[in-house]
Amino acid sequence: MKKIIILIVIFITALAQEPQELTLLLNKIENNYKIRSYQNLYRMYLHKAEAVSSFKDPVITIKPFIFPIQTRLGPQWLVVDFTQPLPYFGLLKNKSLKEELNAQLVKIKKDKNLLQLKLQARKLYYKMYEKTKLQEIIKNYLDRYVSLKNFVEINVQTGKTSLADLVTLDQLIEELQTELQTLQDEYNALQTKLNKIIEEDRTFTATVPDTLFFPEIDFPDSIDPKHPFLSSYDLEQQISEQAIKINELENKPQFFVGASYSLIGKYESPVLDRTGTDAFGVKIGFTIPMYQKKYDNIEFLEKERIEALKLQQKDTRKLFEYQIVSLNQDYEALRKKLQLYNKLKEMENSVIRLRLNELSVEKSNFNDVLKEEIKLISYDKNILFLIVKAYLIDSEVRFYSGN
Repeated sequence: MKKIIILIVIFITALAQEPQELTLLLNKIENNYKIRSYQNLYRMYLHKAEAVSSFKDPVITIKPFIFPIQTRLGPQWLVVDFTQPLPYFGLLKNKSLKEELNAQLVKIKKDKNLLQLKLQARKLYYKMYEKTKLQEIIKNYLDRYVSLKNFVEINVQTGKTSLADLVTLDQLIEELQTELQTLQDEYNALQTKLNKIIEEDRTFTATVPDTLFFPEIDFPDSIDPKHPFLSSYDLEQQISEQAIKINELENKPQFFVGASYSLIGKYESPVLDRTGTDAFGVKIGFTIPMYQKKYDNIEFLEKERIEALKLQQKDTRKLFEYQIVSLNQDYEALRKKLQLYNKLKEMENSVIRLRLNELSVEKSNFNDVLKEEIKLISYDKNILFLIVKAYLIDSEVRFYSGN
């Protein structure tokens, strides 16, 4: 029989995974304005990749002479120049690739923010469940205390309890009623914060499950290298490496090709028969990268940035690993505390029954009963807090696992 009970408990805890209502809420986070903005940024960088892969615009200069220059063939009235800058081989392709990497980085940033918002939403949801269940617990105890009050009133008339005991019980009932109102206000505040994350109307109300059992959490042995908080460092390093390539290519000569046209006026010459013939020529040029310091500085900065990113990535991975270990330790401590509180609650119920039996047959101190009742409600609350804390741990584990 004991084995059957253990199997049932294991089956129940195994089923106590993320509630379906919460899954539906998490899907709505895609509507979050910040998350939606990343799609615009992604498209922006893709268009920028096309833009930077184009040649620079050609330059046309028109130079008319107010006082024309006299040449052997006649007066030079006008010069038209056409120049087309040409980048070094591969420069535009690498610039385009860098913007494509920036676009991929935007997608990873979106995933990072999505994970953070999911973590916030899960925590708010489980805290809302906590407030709801606390209200149920208090309502149950209020009903219990009202019944107990009737019992005390009868015992006051028979002299088994004092009027002071009745007043103490009234105070306890009033405290619970006040707590009940406070819990509803706290629930509404949590709901408002959740609505902002999922971009729902203020009137929207989330549905929490009736009961959550202590969850069985699958703690990962290692951190997935594809986790957005780790892969973003890889991509940023690739962007810096690409910036170094671009810097090297910009340090190469940049070419210019073009043509020049001169408008020559005609004049009568007894010697020259080709006066007034316009002049046309082609030209080619290139830049001389003489100032190396700025290119060396850019390369140094990007290499330093790569080394810094590698160290930050290692730090993040270690932090996640230690967090998982710490959460696992906290989880095991919660499990032990839950077993303890369940035993104490069972014992407390037995003690209260004995106290009430004593009170019904002979004059006894009702304060002892009240003390036991206060202990009992604290056990119920603590059991709830432990279960909710376990789900908060589960939320963090999902975050560190990239879910």
